[in-house]
Amino acid sequence: MVKWEVLKSYLTQECKRYNANEYNHWKLNIYTDHIKISGNNREIPAKVWHFNAEV
Repeated sequence: MVKWEVLKSYLTQECKRYNANEYNHWKLNIYTDHIKISGNNREIPAKVWHFNAEV
């Protein structure tokens, strides 16, 4: 789980990607122990949180 305040600081204008289908956007690569935003050399440490929503 990552706090929004932490994630937001990694989403800089320099890291935005553009293509004709998606326009401006950020590309997040999510792994079990970290998150990597394309264009940013830093990685965000993350902790896996299993959620079981039995109805």
